[in-house]
Amino acid sequence: MNEPNYYAVLPADVRYDEDLTMGARLLYGELTALSNKNGYAWASNEYFANLYKVSNRTISNWLSRLEKKGYINRKVIYKENSKAIKERRIYITPRKYIHGGGENNFMGGGENNFLDNNTSINITSINSIYAFWNTQKIINHRKLTDKMKRKIKTTLKDYTEEEIKTAIKNYSEIVNDDKYYFKYRWTIDEFLQRGLERFIDGEIAKQNYLDESKVDKKEQNKEEHNPYKHMKIYE
Repeated sequence: MNEPNYYAVLPADVRYDEDLTMGARLLYGELTALSNKNGYAWASNEYFANLYKVSNRTISNWLSRLEKKGYINRKVIYKENSKAIKERRIYITPRKYIHGGGENNFMGGGENNFLDNNTSINITSINSIYAFWNTQKIINHRKLTDKMKRKIKTTLKDYTEEEIKTAIKNYSEIVNDDKYYFKYRWTIDEFLQRGLERFIDGEIAKQNYLDESKVDKKEQNKEEHNPYKHMKIYE
């Protein structure tokens, strides 16, 4: 495994890029540290997932976004005379290519076309996610604000509409059920910023927030109300 040094580099264009989640920005810094020795990082998605306590899918989304923005390049190395993968290398894109013609080309006609083609899809998904949130009995918003729109739009770059709705549903089930101790009610934009990754996996979230004392009490009540608890069983 790569041995990181003590310093990570996080340039201003990455640090303040609103198209990136905070996790993706931190991951970029980690990649710069890991790349110090060999000029590239070869740590697995599982390594980063364990490091940041997120899913492999989240790491994959962060890497994809960093690559689409031109901040990194990925290269797969195959075993000799085989299609089996030997290792995956992640290179930090030299800064001159980020600030120079490369970035202009990336943000040129192709990017504009991509945005034009997906504008209606984004609007539909944003409205759908907002409407779904208001059905889940968490906090009912009276108006979809510009702040909410921006946050939903940014989140859609890393997660699908269905993944976001699943996380919202898991959060609603936990916050509205007495057997879970987590009761903090975020607004939709707060949830997408702070809570989405905690609730994307429902089973893990339910295990994390289960109130063991209430579960034990329910079991105790069941036993106390068991009409057969004093009966002797003869074999």
